Amino acid sequence: MIKTNQLKKNIPNEWQEEKLGKHIKLEYGFSLPDRKREDGDFPVFGSSGIVGSHKEALVKGPGIIVGRKGTIGSVIWSDKDFCPIDTTYYTTINFSIYLRWLYYELQFLKLNKMNTASGVPGLNREEVYKLNILIPTKLEQEKIAEILSKVDEDIEKTEEVIKETEKLKNGLMQELLTKGFKNTKFKKMELKNIGEIITGNTPRTLERDNYGGDYLLVSPKDIGLTKYINDSENRLSERGYKLTRKIPKDSILVVCIGSTIGKIAITGRELSTNQQINSVIVDNNYSNEYVYYQLLYRRSEIIDKRSTQAVPLLNKSDFSELEITIPERRDDQEKIAEILSSVDEKISVNKKLKEKLTQLKKGLMSDLLSGKIRTI
Repeated sequence: MIKTNQLKKNIPNEWQEEKLGKHIKLEYGFSLPDRKREDGDFPVFGSSGIVGSHKEALVKGPGIIVGRKGTIGSVIWSDKDFCPIDTTYYTTINFSIYLRWLYYELQFLKLNKMNTASGVPGLNREEVYKLNILIPTKLEQEKIAEILSKVDEDIEKTEEVIKETEKLKNGLMQELLTKGFKNTKFKKMELKNIGEIITGNTPRTLERDNYGGDYLLVSPKDIGLTKYINDSENRLSERGYKLTRKIPKDSILVVCIGSTIGKIAITGRELSTNQQINSVIVDNNYSNEYVYYQLLYRRSEIIDKRSTQAVPLLNKSDFSELEITIPERRDDQEKIAEILSSVDEKISVNKKLKEKLTQLKKGLMSDLLSGKIRTI
């Protein structure tokens, strides 16, 4: 059972505060470019994770890989024998350290903030060795790792559910948005005939009175995290809001300028957008949810229509002429949207669960690895 520890000078009596370098070594990964790899059973790790496979392992697992170049300070676990490439370190330990505990301790140390190279990001192992860590008894290391591993297992299971549900969604979109149901009859329509197309605008930023109120001003950075937009990073005052084009609730927002062209969302309330977004105010004859899924399904077509200038652009005219297929019967539109929405809801629920589990893990790491909460 976990119990609160009576701390002496904030360090549990049985724990030792020592330099990390006294107990571990960070060994350089190996040069193993693509041309030298032969597909096999052993994962090849770069600083961002698995980058391929090889027929022979270079390090016996289980093991820990730490990002040295590129994604510096990343901490990756391998259950099996593996191949770390030369943008990484791999760890070796002495008898006082339990490897799985070290995996969480290295995450807790936030090595990603220790960029020491100029120009190209890099992690200097000599600086890592100087870090002070609190070392529990071997038994307590094992118990801490066991608790955190259980949370990691729940996170991994949730990620798998999300992955499988997204795969299901993609298959359903392919089927329902192109074939519909047994008696569904489709017609092709341009967006301009489905609703009004509005390009957003931004009040003068030099006039401070235009900003800082309760009215939403949506930009591309607000789109992509959720299906419905009910908040924004930038807010307008009543004065500023009066200077913008109003986008009603249930409209569809599509990013049409910049590197994120094609990002899509639905307005959950009336709001304004900046000029990087085109909005489709869908006529009552059509299901706005169905149109949303059609545009989501055709995102690659939207991206392909962009210009090739320095700042990519999909102009309003080309966007308005984008064709989608739509069932003649509104009932069919709504049924298709309802099915896809239910799958989206499952994805959303599991993403929220993953976030809660991630926050739980952070809290437990802070408490357990500092000795604030004891496991024995």
